[in-house]
Amino acid sequence: MYTLIDIIEGFMDIEAMARDFYKRIAECEAGTLSSFKILAKALSKEENKHFEYYNKLKEEYLKKENIEIRIDSYDKISKMIIAFKNTPREISDNNIHEILDFALNFEKDSLALLLSIQGNLVKEEKDSLSNAYLGLNYIIKEEEKHVRDIEKIIAYKK
Repeated sequence: MYTLIDIIEGFMDIEAMARDFYKRIAECEAGTLSSFKILAKALSKEENKHFEYYNKLKEEYLKKENIEIRIDSYDKISKMIIAFKNTPREISDNNIHEILDFALNFEKDSLALLLSIQGNLVKEEKDSLSNAYLGLNYIIKEEEKHVRDIEKIIAYKK
């Protein structure tokens, strides 16, 4: 049986990938601006906070009922998550604007993935009342907040 927990774990993997990506940047070679490294470290910490938030959400939803996902929906969802995780992502230039643009695009892509997943959960009207569907709302709200936060930083830097 597939459940919301499988989706949450997929997003925990995505957050861990992003965290590790930013962490590698923060620890990169000499010659990189310290402000760039500091921003990368801050983004890594933010992704880790998301990871921890999703882990708490997972623990909470392990105790709930009605978190099952239809096998046909799960098949599509798991393929979407795998494709997202396997999409190559790199930063071409070590500057503040590049990493902020990268972070914003990554979060927007992640949010779009979540919205697509949530849409795939609905086959009948009652599906929008399931704990699986409603549980994704928490993750969506968290990602929307992260997008807004990065947009505020970008606006401030301009």
